[in-house]
Amino acid sequence: SSFDVMGLPAVSRNGTWIWPPRRLSVGDRRLRFKEYPTGYIAAEGSCAAGDTTSGTRAMRTKALLAMLRDSVADSGAAFLAELDLLAWAHEGGSGAVALTCMAGPLEEDLYLRDGDLPAETMQRLDLDVAEFTASRRVWRCRRA
Repeated sequence: SSFDVMGLPAVSRNGTWIWPPRRLSVGDRRLRFKEYPTGYIAAEGSCAAGDTTSGTRAMRTKALLAMLRDSVADSGAAFLAELDLLAWAHEGGSGAVALTCMAGPLEEDLYLRDGDLPAETMQRLDLDVAEFTASRRVWRCRRA
């Protein structure tokens, strides 16, 4: 299997362990970043496969350039969430697109806690709400 995105586990500044793979779910004009019940969808060697990974990530140049052409994000958290969504959409919205590999964790807070998506991206994908975590949701009102 070929993956375009690879990340690492993380430890937040307050010492909380973060296992970053999330499943993207899109339906009823709603985007959700959900934790996998078992922590990930599949494994490849010492790496777990999922729809997302950590904010600190390595990407294939060709994939990154293709996603940058479609990105309109204006903040770090929005950019990372938008990259997740673009990679997922590029693969047709099915199957894992990112690896999280077991290595020493990096100090990093989960970017989804500050999650955002540009209004233009949400409009292009026909989304009304993006749920990044249980306590972080972004709503966009539609114009008539």
